[in-house]
Amino acid sequence: MMNTDNQRQFTGRDDNGRFTAGNPGRPLGAKGKTSKEALERVKLMKDGAIEKLWEAVNAGERWAIELVLSKVLPSGRTLELEGVAPHDLENALQAGEISFDEAKTLSATLKSIKEIQELDEIADRLQKLEQAVDEK
Repeated sequence: MMNTDNQRQFTGRDDNGRFTAGNPGRPLGAKGKTSKEALERVKLMKDGAIEKLWEAVNAGERWAIELVLSKVLPSGRTLELEGVAPHDLENALQAGEISFDEAKTLSATLKSIKEIQELDEIADRLQKLEQAVDEK
């Protein structure tokens, strides 16, 4: 028979069955047996489910149409801007064409794109410098 300290060491649980410090339980991303079985059953019915969804959409069932559209259309609203320069965003914000939150999100996105472009330019310049050093 194992003593309590050894049991804790091997199982990672205390005397009451709770996880001990340093043992978070199931590994991140691990799926339970029930989830696996449910997923397999869903996979088996995919063709029938798609056929029934198709029939419901063609019959004009609102729930089916909303389901399909929610999966196909973007979750936010789609914006059409004349340009994506900072002054274009400022003009759209002042004209009320976009909200403050949309302008903030677009600005952050544009900033990230610019940083990526700058990194690409630096990588190109570095590659040219390395080639020049190798040629000498």
